[in-house]
Order: sequence, then structure tokens, then C-alpha cells
Amino acid sequence: LSTRKIGDRTEAVAWTVYGPDGAKVASGEIPAGKETAISTAVPRPGTYVLLVNAGFNAARLTLLNAHAALAARRLNLIGSGGPLYFAVPAGTRQFKLSLGSDAPGETAAFVLRDGAGKEVYLGATTEVRELTPTIEVAPDQAGQVWCLTYGAAPTGVLEDVRIGIEGLPAYFSHDPSRLVQPAPGK
Repeated sequence: LSTRKIGDRTEAVAWTVYGPDGAKVASGEIPAGKETAISTAVPRPGTYVLLVNAGFNAARLTLLNAHAALAARRLNLIGSGGPLYFAVPAGTRQFKLSLGSDAPGETAAFVLRDGAGKEVYLGATTEVRELTPTIEVAPDQAGQVWCLTYGAAPTGVLEDVRIGIEGLPAYFSHDPSRLVQPAPGK
């Protein structure tokens, strides 16, 4: 976990690991502008949550374990990042995205591809601060892994980017083989 000061902010970045039962397993703080490795023995199998609170600073997490995902309805990101993969469960007919930046100075371009790799949405925040497309899901693409990418728009600077999702499980992964999904019926 590496941290970066934003402006003259000096607050530490806090992290906590929670076990499958919701109990705290480990926690700590990292001074702004520093980095550290977080390694925690887990007492039993199951899904663990690493909560990182960067406050008004920035944090970059490099995951080294086999299966990990970002669990959030809304991501606040700085600069470029890799593709974000997510599952569209069987039976899903539509879902909604919110894609934003501090336009017109800070902008971003977004591309959404369905499970077959077909581009189903393309947008940029060059004229507006937030895009809120409702995405229709073709029946053969429900139950598939979809991919959202973002990057620099034709104008402006890629800096603060916001990505939100409604109507789907809120798990994003940087690799389609590392998806975390709710158990059936959950």
C-alpha cells in the first residue's frame, strides 16, 4: 500500500482487515507519502475485507494474492488505472453506471464492453461532470464478465475519476479470473 500527499495534507492513511464474521483481524496507519507491505495471517478460510481510508490523500494498493476485488458502489480514483472487470449476473436486464470527473478541466473517457468484447457504451466527460447511462443487457450477455476501461479524453487532464454502479453486485476486479461474486441467492 503506497500513499501520496494531496496538497499540504498530512493525515495518515488508515487500513483495517475484517474477517468473514465481520471481526477486525488487523489494522494500522501509513504516514502520508510512505508505503508499506501489509501481510496478515488469516485465522480461517473465507472472504476477508481490506478497508483503506485515504481521507483527503491518495492510496495505491497492489494486490499480490490470488483472488481480490474492489468492493464499492462508487470508486474515487486518481489518474489512469487498469481495466475494471465485473460480473453481470444471469437474468440481469439492465444496470446503471455513473461516470464522472471534475470537467471541464479534469476529464475522462470511458468504454464499456460486454462479455463478448463488444463495445456497448462510449462516453467522455468533456462537456459534463457526470454521465449516467442505463445499460441494456442482451439476454446472451447476462451471466458474463463485462469490462469498463477509462483513460484520457480528447481534451482536459485525466485526474480525479468517479465510477459508480447500480443494479449489480458492486465488485470490481483488475483481472477477469479474479472476480469475487456473491453466493447464488445472495
